[in-house]
Amino acid sequence: MPVQAYHYRKITLAKIRDYDIIGQEINAEIKEFLKNVKVPILTCKSFRDYKKIFEFIDKYSS
Repeated sequence: MPVQAYHYRKITLAKIRDYDIIGQEINAEIKEFLKNVKVPILTCKSFRDYKKIFEFIDKYSS
């Protein structure tokens, strides 16, 4: 692999990792805020959770 390509890949991976870490920190802060204001928190880990989430939205949006 050419040196420039390696350097670019290394920088790109570092930025992706930093972006992911920042996103996790922001999500944790939002979760704490929502707990403090007593807003229900739903976890969506995959498309299998969609039905549960949409049912919850339908139930409380009326």
